[in-house]
Amino acid sequence: MTGQTHGIAPRELSQACEIGEGSLAAVIGAGGKTSLLLGLGHELASRGLATVLTTTTHIWPPKEIPLNLLDHATCGGHAIAVPQQPLIQVVAQSAAPNGKLRGVIPENVEAIRRSKGAQVLLCEADGAAGRSLKVHASHEPVIPPASTHVLIVAGIDCVGLAPEQATVHRLDQFRHHFPDARDRPISSSTVARCLLLAARYVPQNARLYFILNKADTIRAREIAHEIELDVRAFSDAPVLATRYGRLVAEV
Repeated sequence: MTGQTHGIAPRELSQACEIGEGSLAAVIGAGGKTSLLLGLGHELASRGLATVLTTTTHIWPPKEIPLNLLDHATCGGHAIAVPQQPLIQVVAQSAAPNGKLRGVIPENVEAIRRSKGAQVLLCEADGAAGRSLKVHASHEPVIPPASTHVLIVAGIDCVGLAPEQATVHRLDQFRHHFPDARDRPISSSTVARCLLLAARYVPQNARLYFILNKADTIRAREIAHEIELDVRAFSDAPVLATRYGRLVAEV
């Protein structure tokens, strides 16, 4: 992993992922998807791009970002109108009684993308209940088919911890796919295997990026490098280290 200067990356995450006007970027996995989405959104808006954050699952409404609810709107094969201002906004289907936002169906995500008010669309397409690592169930993730980019996230703070409910989302799936790792502390190799397993859900024409989040310390960045080496044995997709939604290092 290169490109690191005193812990500060030489360019923004959105630039490293080549996300810009016309992009529909889906974020899946665990360990910091929402913070990543927000970081990307603010970067893009600061460049003058009208950026819409949405979800196909459920998210808590981000603070201090205007919210636009579709309620009963359907795409009907046409673009869904969203306001052209402000430069960054959240679009969701509706609000649930618990305060979370209900996700937009994938067909409506594409309709939002065609709106004049959305130059860039960022979609949280997965849930992880606050865990740092995830192995998907059969009904997950809910990636819009028209996605141009897919970012698969893992929180590297799980390395060295026991694989249990507090650490791994869909623990039963984790144990099914990795029986050799069920009774051992999570290793960098296991994180890499989880990321590579999730890559099978990426639409054929979408660009894939692996995001190693929570790279807050020198040791965490060393772990990120170990994971990167394991990923590199099977994939040539970019591997990026982040913290708080910002790029730390890239290959």
